[in-house]
Amino acid sequence: MRLDNDGFLILRGLINKKDLEKIQKEVNKDFFKSNNLKEESELNLITAHKSVKKCNVKYLSMGYENKLIDREINNLANSKIKNKISELIDKDLTYESGGSIITLFPEELTGYHVSYHQDEDVSDKNPNRIHVITPLTNEKLDLIQVLSSTHKVGTFKHSLFGPLIKIEDENLENHLKNEIDITLNFGDFLIFYTSLVHRVKDNINSDKSHWMLRFILKHKK
Repeated sequence: MRLDNDGFLILRGLINKKDLEKIQKEVNKDFFKSNNLKEESELNLITAHKSVKKCNVKYLSMGYENKLIDREINNLANSKIKNKISELIDKDLTYESGGSIITLFPEELTGYHVSYHQDEDVSDKNPNRIHVITPLTNEKLDLIQVLSSTHKVGTFKHSLFGPLIKIEDENLENHLKNEIDITLNFGDFLIFYTSLVHRVKDNINSDKSHWMLRFILKHKK
């Protein structure tokens, strides 16, 4: 099984735009509310940052997460996605509450820099929590990078920088040769273990925002 060996898997064409309409509606509401904007009937997520006059890290959030968004992601995951992924990887999966939307605005507007990191400490090198990510718009997403098979290495040393974390471990250098660029089109899914080393490249020299739906599925060890 490639997921077990590599720590990640790309699944093409599992979803269509209609399945995301309710989530997009909640994201629209949250964006306008979070940025103190007058709500419009429809928001173009790809150019959403242009609606905010003061475009910087204080005003542009890296993500949107609330009970309504989680509920819609929960419904989508359990009705459309979970069973499909379960069949493909031959594992019994459950949805873990806490779904969210990740936003990748043009880097020069936010100052965010996401370095290589892990999202979970797995000391026994036997992960069972899986990130599920899919683009929320028709825009191609090609900013994610992973280091193949690093979910088997154990926990790297991390440090905080600003609101984020990054790996500061000499052992990281030994795994950079396994760096893989991920490209996702609308409807595609990336699944990877939370202990897999990954990062998001800076959205540099771009006038487009990228949006990702994210949640976690869990299987028994």
